Amino acid sequence: MKKILITSNNYYNLYNFRLSLIKLLVNQKKYDVFLCAKKDKFIKNIKIKNIKYLNLNSKDRSYNFFQNLITIFNYKKFLKKYSFDYVLSFTIKPNLFLCFLKFFYKFKLIITLTGLGDIFLNNNILNFCIKKIYLILMSNADYIFCHNQHDVKLLLSLNNNLKNKISYIDGSGIDLKKYKFSPIKFSNKKTFLMPSRIIQNKGILEFIQSSLLLDIDFPGKCNFLICGSSYDNSNFNTMFKKIIKKSPVVYLGFKSNLSHYIENATCIVLPSYREGLSKVLLESLSIGRPIITTNVPGCDNIVINNKNGLLVNPRDNISLYSAMKKIYLLDNKSIKSFSLFSKKHSLKFDENIVLYNYINILKVL
Repeated sequence: MKKILITSNNYYNLYNFRLSLIKLLVNQKKYDVFLCAKKDKFIKNIKIKNIKYLNLNSKDRSYNFFQNLITIFNYKKFLKKYSFDYVLSFTIKPNLFLCFLKFFYKFKLIITLTGLGDIFLNNNILNFCIKKIYLILMSNADYIFCHNQHDVKLLLSLNNNLKNKISYIDGSGIDLKKYKFSPIKFSNKKTFLMPSRIIQNKGILEFIQSSLLLDIDFPGKCNFLICGSSYDNSNFNTMFKKIIKKSPVVYLGFKSNLSHYIENATCIVLPSYREGLSKVLLESLSIGRPIITTNVPGCDNIVINNKNGLLVNPRDNISLYSAMKKIYLLDNKSIKSFSLFSKKHSLKFDENIVLYNYINILKVL
């Protein structure tokens, strides 16, 4: 059997975004499957027989040189010990480290760019240097999947050596059987839910500011909720805690049963500055919710404007406020129409189409 390593920052990511792919590879009985990530509580949720677990000593968003060096040595140790035939890597750090280690070890490397992340969004000197290194090292990958066409075009414009080994897939797809359509529960209040990690690039501040404006117009007529994990040691998280106290927005923290909160929302809001292809928006599509999101890569192909939601300008709380107000003023019939179109549009993102791409590339490498 061929040995295959599937790696990401943490087991939360593998469980929430890669579980169907992991199951498919195990069920094919062609591969000896290893998972590698920072250990967290989600490792217990991956209840699949005949999988081997390798734990990384890493910190997801740390720039600390020595911490990252430890992570690289973890990967080096595993590559030397197990002599993998294939490595499937997800998220920026594993992609970067494994592209580097491919200079020293022989394996077929397939990386997936779920989004270009902070190093492409925030143009400080450190990110500029990392971006340059990343673009060079990417040439070491045997194949690259991107979650949106914009990223493919951008990377090709920056590194033409990638042209014969890069393509676009619709994110990680949606499990249409798991995320079933749920009719909207209408009440006296409309509920705007922002399912997101507490990161500035997700548009957290714009959502809070827009919610403040809408609550002034229609006092007590809406619920404003944020649901997602936070990074305790980040400067932005400290700012977020101060600002949200003075707003009508309720922060629910991380919820493992996020689909329950999506089902109980009137509208899903994600004013992100850029995405790969937002998994939570795909899930919201399948459940059948109107969506407000930004007209940026990774979001703009999920919403058909005025059909299943509204597209707004990024980093623009007034544009977002206007869209939220428009949804608030819609009658129930119009909201139902948005909801049904979301479900119809979700069929395009069936995860089985995405999974085929991985199986196919493993066959030809």
